[in-house]
Amino acid sequence: MLYFLAAALSLFGTAASPRATVDMPDDVSGAQVHFVYAVPADGADRQLDTNGVLAGSVASWENWLIDRTSRRMLRLDTFHGAADITFVRLSQTDAQIASLGAFVREQIETDLKAMGLVVPGKIYGVYYDGSSIFSCGGGAWPPTLPGVVGALYLHGMPPGAPACDTNQFRSASQPPAYLEFAMLHELMHTLGFVPTCAPHQVLAGHVSDSNTDLMYAGPLPWAPSALDVGNDDYFDAHIPGCLDFADSPFLTDALKQTVKVMVSVIPARSGTVSGLVSCRSVCSAVVASGAQVTLKAKPERHWRFLGWDGAGCSGRGVCRFQPTDDAAVTARFRRVKK
Repeated sequence: MLYFLAAALSLFGTAASPRATVDMPDDVSGAQVHFVYAVPADGADRQLDTNGVLAGSVASWENWLIDRTSRRMLRLDTFHGAADITFVRLSQTDAQIASLGAFVREQIETDLKAMGLVVPGKIYGVYYDGSSIFSCGGGAWPPTLPGVVGALYLHGMPPGAPACDTNQFRSASQPPAYLEFAMLHELMHTLGFVPTCAPHQVLAGHVSDSNTDLMYAGPLPWAPSALDVGNDDYFDAHIPGCLDFADSPFLTDALKQTVKVMVSVIPARSGTVSGLVSCRSVCSAVVASGAQVTLKAKPERHWRFLGWDGAGCSGRGVCRFQPTDDAAVTARFRRVKK
């Protein structure tokens, strides 16, 4: 394996990754969102944390958020540039947790605390691969409803509505759909939105002025496409003394995000090999933003970096280029004697 460090707007790798059962060391400091893939005691493990599904879904809604906040995003917990997603098996069965009705989220948070997985300065986006007889998700809403967990119930069966698992996850290169918007919605609640001082706040942390708003709740079908319609409730609303997402410590400049991109090559006893870095697969957010990609080659032992080819990059130094959908850079290496 040959490694490249990419400092740009790319969110994080969305390919298959090793499983983690603890919160791995943080790439960055500060307030951030940590993700958890939780399975009930008797539940099937679909490995959504390691097969790239959850990472891709998060990247999809982060891309949407970047587009609506002048290139800002929620600061995500990453480890070596990849989404840090912790796997947990909960203490109770699916039926036991579902029997709690509206309090599934509270039980999940209780379990995470008992496992020592909740630390100050983080909120938690939990993908619960279990059921609920109440809804498809839930979030804290401090200070009225204290907590640090926003959760989706992937097999929820809310009364009078389609089963939650009729919705499909989107990938990093696709626009968000129900599951992506729902997770962002619950995380916003967990950050305290929408505050009661907002003029259109209704129904404990929602807004009433448009069903296209991310935080809408009301009689119309939810069709999210906007972040604070009219900017008069919770984002850039500038209401004195009222919580505003634009000022949240969890919101960060997307251009400051750092990722590690891994490129596989075929080992050889001698000769030259190449690894391809394609922005179609790893830099979708960079392409959307117009930001510049920076790559630095760091070969593993017994390999020597020879230079860059493609996308305007050459030589052996740092490679910087303006990506497009089909931009690709080739890094050339030579096997050296042990």
